[in-house]
Amino acid sequence: MVPSDRLVVLGDNAEHSADSRSHGFQPAGAVVGVVIAHRPIRPRSGPVRPADGLDRRGHR
Repeated sequence: MVPSDRLVVLGDNAEHSADSRSHGFQPAGAVVGVVIAHRPIRPRSGPVRPADGLDRRGHR
């Protein structure tokens, strides 16, 4: 569970990002950023499957 005054921050390159995977939860006041794009939330109409069409067990 993430404490209420902390954030989990993740970079887009898991192997080379200095983020919460290596440095833990970050204080909310220490994070500075600018929103450059906003993706609207799309309603889901069923299970979400990976691009290859397989579920987590490898079934179609």
